[in-house]
Order: sequence, then structure tokens, then C-alpha cells
Amino acid sequence: MQHILNDVLGSLTEDITKEMGAKVGLNVAQTRSILQQAVPSIFGGLAKNTKDEAGAASLLGALKKDHDGSILDQAKDLIADPEKFAASKILGHVLGNKENAVAQFIGKNVGADSSAVSGLMKMAAPLIMGQLGKSLKKYGLNVSDLQKLLSLAKKDGKKGGHAQKLAMSFLDKDGDGDIKDDLLVIGQRWLQKKMKNRA
Repeated sequence: MQHILNDVLGSLTEDITKEMGAKVGLNVAQTRSILQQAVPSIFGGLAKNTKDEAGAASLLGALKKDHDGSILDQAKDLIADPEKFAASKILGHVLGNKENAVAQFIGKNVGADSSAVSGLMKMAAPLIMGQLGKSLKKYGLNVSDLQKLLSLAKKDGKKGGHAQKLAMSFLDKDGDGDIKDDLLVIGQRWLQKKMKNRA
């Protein structure tokens, strides 16, 4: 099973990252840091949405219908006009009511406005769907294969840095996504775990 998270992050070249950042008013370093947290978070949302067979079948149908991978060769067009590629709709389906909380949290980590983070997430979401569509064409994925692929991507994402793990943790929580409450709870759990490991 391929490591699709690495494929997506690897496709974000220096030039593409620079253009994405310029679109939302961020430098390359900030943009790269945001994407390293946002892309795994989006994969985490997809993995959560496809835990059950019905969710996975729904995503598989959407990939077959609307995502053939061609967007991967249209990065400049996507950056220029993300909504041409249904960016907001895709991101809304993937993250639901957690979208704003994730954007706020990543923004605080990087020192960027959450609106800029949201802008980058909207550019990243169609690319992720495109990469999934490309995998579907290449490997002929079924529902079970898709679930395994996304589960692997989520696990790969949790191997990242502390900030990346925290951003993904929002997706496993229920509720209204209040960032202050979530930060407190998640931060306390991380600190407790760290102290336990030191003991």
C-alpha cells in the first residue's frame, strides 16, 4: 500500500509552495509549515469519514465521478481560483464543523491568520482528492482498499511533529470545536503522557 500522504507533500514543490503562500500573503517557510500540518489533518478527516463502509463507498463514488487526478497537472489554475475546483465544498465535506478549529489551531502554531490557513487548506483539499483519484485509476481500489489507504495516511500523519499531532487531534473530538477548550484538554493530555514517559 502506497504512502499517499508523502506523495501529496512531495508534490508541493518549492515553486508551488511559494505561489500558494503568495496567494494568501505568507512566506514560503510559513506556508510549508502550515501545509505540513494541514495536509495530514485533511487526510485524518477523510479517514474518519470512511471508517464505516457507507462513508468509504460514498467517497469512492465521488472519486470515480469527479476526481481523475488531472488536477495534479493544474496546480497553477487551482492556486489562481480554488473555487473552480469546488475547494470549499470538498473541505467542508471532509472536516465539517472542525474546519475553523483546525485552521485556528494551525494558525496559532505558525503565527498566521486563520483565514490564510483556510485559504491554503482549500488549495490542498482538491490536490488530495486528485491524488486519491490517481491512486484509484492506478490500483483499482475498492472500498476496503480505500479505507486501508486512508488509515495508513492518518498513521503517517501522526508520526509527524507535536504540532501536527495536535492539529489532527481535533478530528477525534466531538462537540463544537471550541479551540480554547480543545487546546486545554489536548495540551493537558500530551503533558501527562510526556511526564509519564519520563517516569
